[in-house]
Amino acid sequence: MLVERLQEEDSKLYLPALETMAQLIRASTTSMTSVPKPLKFMRPHYDTMKEIHKRMQTSRVTTQVLKMCAEIISVLAMTMGTGKDCLVYRLLCDENVKSSIGDWGHEYVRHLSGEIASNWPEASDTFRATLIELIQQIVPYNMQHNAEAEACDLLMEVEKLDLLEQYVDESAYPRVCLYLQSCVPYVPDPENYSLLRCALSLSRKFKQYTQAMRLALSLNDMEVIKDIFVSCPDV
Repeated sequence: MLVERLQEEDSKLYLPALETMAQLIRASTTSMTSVPKPLKFMRPHYDTMKEIHKRMQTSRVTTQVLKMCAEIISVLAMTMGTGKDCLVYRLLCDENVKSSIGDWGHEYVRHLSGEIASNWPEASDTFRATLIELIQQIVPYNMQHNAEAEACDLLMEVEKLDLLEQYVDESAYPRVCLYLQSCVPYVPDPENYSLLRCALSLSRKFKQYTQAMRLALSLNDMEVIKDIFVSCPDV
């Protein structure tokens, strides 16, 4: 019924229909053990929704309606889309809408991370800049929801581990550092050094001098070893 309403001429019906649709999907995607019913029911209408969005771009609808439609298609693409539909429609959303990236549930954020990682190698510089904006919303969400490993994996995939430091707090630090060190034996040079350096800078940030010293010794960096030794206030 809601999809039919979006196909009618009266554009005043669009926003309430999209809001109701979003509400139904949100209520069911917060935890995902199997494919939620709203996403199953929407499967036959996926291509129709894409057509509706295309039509909206040429008709006189408000930007809010257009962006909301794109966001819903992005969520539907999680179970129905091919290639990078989920990511493309996410990027068509409004800046203000993007703040609600976690409202669609953990599985959606994970799916988005996967599409970012797979499209990163062939992405142009301008597209990468847009993707980094998206990553800067995904990483804090992961950190708040005990998914530190997923945040680290995503940043490793896009070679942006330097962004990690600003999102790690004192409670997440031990898990993040342990995960980074566990990954070191499995990655080639020079990536293993960047993982160790990231763990080292986090250890120093949270004044874990013994841990920092172990990492500096692993890196065999004499300057840093000396610096940590001198900077520790505990004689």
